[in-house]
Formats: sequence, C-alpha cells, structure tokens
Amino acid sequence: IRLYGTAGITLSEKLMIQNEFEFDNKGKSDLHFQGVERGLNNGWVGYLQHSSLMYNYSNGLLSIGRGNPYFYNMNESLLINPYFPSAEYVWWQHEVQWFQYDWGFLMLNKIDSWNRFLTFHRYGIEDDNWRIGFTEAVIGKYDNWGSEEMGYIMPAAVLLETEENRGIADDGVNLMWLLDGMLKWQKWTLYGELLIDDFALDGKSPPQIAASIGIGRKIDKILINVEYTRINRWTGNYCNSLKRWVEKDVPIGHSLGSDAHQILFSSYMPVNDKLTLELFINGVESSEGSGIDRLKTWPENVACDYNFGENEPSPSEKYITYYIGGSFQYLFTENILTTLKMNLNEKEFHFNLNITYHYK
Repeated sequence: IRLYGTAGITLSEKLMIQNEFEFDNKGKSDLHFQGVERGLNNGWVGYLQHSSLMYNYSNGLLSIGRGNPYFYNMNESLLINPYFPSAEYVWWQHEVQWFQYDWGFLMLNKIDSWNRFLTFHRYGIEDDNWRIGFTEAVIGKYDNWGSEEMGYIMPAAVLLETEENRGIADDGVNLMWLLDGMLKWQKWTLYGELLIDDFALDGKSPPQIAASIGIGRKIDKILINVEYTRINRWTGNYCNSLKRWVEKDVPIGHSLGSDAHQILFSSYMPVNDKLTLELFINGVESSEGSGIDRLKTWPENVACDYNFGENEPSPSEKYITYYIGGSFQYLFTENILTTLKMNLNEKEFHFNLNITYHYK
C-alpha cells in the first residue's frame, strides 16, 4: 500500500516550495527509500520523494532541491528518465528568443566509498513548430571535492575538453552526448533522439549508441503515437560500476537498459469533460535478464576501457515480451480525480488506483 501527497507553498508569484511525500507499508524494499523503518516495526516508512524551491522568472526558472529533473520526451528519454530515484540537484533553464539553455547538477549515491555526481548542459534552438538540441552529460566520481570536479559543473564548461585536458584522474568519468529534435506539421508530430555513449573510430569496438524515433497524429480529439527505440549492447554499461548509467539499481537512461529494442503504440482519448482514456501496446525484444541486469553485465575477458577486439562474446538468445495496458481518469468534482492504471504481459498483471484530492 502506498499513499502519496503533495504540499505546495506559494511564497510569491515567482517563488514556490513544493514537497511530494510517500507512505509505504513495504518501504524498506523501495529503491527510492534512504533511511530506516520507524514506528511499530510493521514495515511502514515515510519520506519525501521530491522537495524543491523553484524560482520562475520571465525567461526561465531555477530549481533547487531533491528530485529528478528528467529530460522532456513524448514518452521516455534515452539520457535521463523520470523513474530513477530522487537525488539532490540544481537545475537552471533559460530562454531568450529562439535559444534555450539548460544546466543541471545531481548528487548520486556512493559506490565503494566513492561519491558520484551527474552534470549536464543542453543547448537548444526552438521555434513554434520545431526544436533541436544538443546535450553533454557526464557521470563522475570523487573522494574530496576540488578544482578537477569543479571544472565539470561550471555552467559554461565544455565537458569533452574538460575531461581530456584537466579532468578527473584515473578515468573516473563517463561522458555521453544526446541529439534531440521535434517537428510539428499540421496534425503530425515527428520527434527523435540519438544517444552516443562511445564510438570507436577504428571499428575495433562495437558502437555504444541508442536511438528513438516517433510519430504522432491528432484525429479529431484522439492522439495516436507510434515510437521505435533501439539501445545497442553495452550502451551505458561498464565493467567499472562507478561509470554505469545507473542509480541505486535503476537505469538513469531509458528503462529498457541495453541490448534491447521496442515498438510502442499509444493513444490518448478524451471521452468527455470528466473521463479520459489512455491505451498502449508495446513489444520488447531483448537478451536475457532485466534492463538493470544487462546494464550490470560485463564480459570477464575484456578489461576496462580496452577495445573488445575479438573478445566480444557472441550475442545471447533473444526474448520477446508483449505488454498491453492503459489508464482511466475520471474527475468526480473539481477537487477529486481518480486514476486507474493497468499493465498486462504474458506472466503478470499489475494495477494501480490513485485518488487525488486537491485543496486550495
């Protein structure tokens, strides 16, 4: 049983405090939870999932707190998704005419006595009907914070140059690039992402890249969307656990993990002013194991940061899984919203019922 709630305090027209909390009767097994069981030792825990101070101004926003400043995407971004556990962060977004700039810094969990951080910046060009962006992001480790670490998180830093010339020693960094774009034409929307984790120009190692492309169309009031996502083997995966694109055994990037691809059909249908329906069907083909298992698997005979050469293991057997599900939202009153979510595959059936009461 999980109970969620949100408390927001408006300090001014531009300044707001927001807290989102959770009470969970099996919270000790929740990957988002950091703490100890309290009270009657019956499994219940309570904690903040998100706690932030946000300042909005005419050209952007500044948010400081604990949460997950995930990347915008029609479904799920290849770089930073909305599902990995909350972390302490700073996020700044600024827009001027057609240009948009994002800068973020997150403190990740400790691994083997090493502290970790994630930082990113995105440069975007945006118009009414299209946008395109380029992002540099890096996961790094540190023991004592110093000038080498500060070089990565400065808002104007060029992360590739920082890593090559004055970055953290002992190769404790994983750098990724992301290209994203979207085009709207009449009732059609075309969007996509290209993620580059590593690419060997000499061809002696497999390319660690991922891509997604989708197209949507509005038919009367119904929105229909089709998306294809492919993530190559070893993308986001390293023998050094400090460099994996993982936070507390949850993928930071796309939840598919690595060595997988999927096609997703989804639709959004408003029935009337009170009832809306969302439906989806998707098929996933992947190698053995869950997304997080594949991100943590590394061949024993390949040393860290060396070419695979002839040592890359042969591809494992592929498995296909189909999912179908959806959600129903019904607005009883202006203050009470009910959401029923369902998810079904060949082995399992999950459902979730949320009742939201808004007090103003």
